Amino acid sequence: MNFLLRLLPVLVWLALALALSLPLLALGVRWQWWGYQLALPLLAGVALTAALVLALAGVGLLLANRRGLSRSRNRAILVILLLAVPLGVVFNYGLKAGQAPVIYDISTDWDNPPALGARPAGANEPQTPGQVAAAQAQHYPGVRSLRLPLAPEQALVRARQVAEQLGWKVQTLDSERGQLQATARTFWFGFTDDVTVRVRPDPEDADSARLDVRSTSRVGKSDLGKNAERILKFLAAMEAS
Repeated sequence: MNFLLRLLPVLVWLALALALSLPLLALGVRWQWWGYQLALPLLAGVALTAALVLALAGVGLLLANRRGLSRSRNRAILVILLLAVPLGVVFNYGLKAGQAPVIYDISTDWDNPPALGARPAGANEPQTPGQVAAAQAQHYPGVRSLRLPLAPEQALVRARQVAEQLGWKVQTLDSERGQLQATARTFWFGFTDDVTVRVRPDPEDADSARLDVRSTSRVGKSDLGKNAERILKFLAAMEAS
């Protein structure tokens, strides 16, 4: 146990390195320093190491408190503070991964899904209603078509405004087809997702427009709920406007 107290100064520097490497590994993918295939296993290894260091710091804190060693106590607290937030973020993503369905293509309409635009070679194949619809309905019941009290042309203009406000990059706007193609990037890894917004006259109300959205990840087998989250945020902004 005395060895653990003597180890605390080393743990402080190790905790600092681990705390910096966790976000750096993710942002390195966004900045194209390395691929996500390398970053993800390294992140898992760093997170496990950080959890072990955090546990050792917790034991060290208990020992330091018992023996009244203020310097050792402060070092243990510093290790805990350095690692608590980044480990909490990693744990939150792990929790999402365990709860989210293994799908990467989300649409408000699977009876007639909006068509995706041109996508780069190697991108995920679009999923089918049979693969996605049941799981989506169970996990994301709020992802539904939206009726707007606007003419379709007005709704499409507003859709572009909202898309740009949300940080999407609009690729094409086809007024004749009532369709907008855009891309959106995730924050940490910078993954690019393809988004289609479709606006048509509402068959149940001639004075309204029906808006549908589809968001599809280019890489990965599970989007951790990001596509559904993006669509729901867009729909809420459109409805609020």
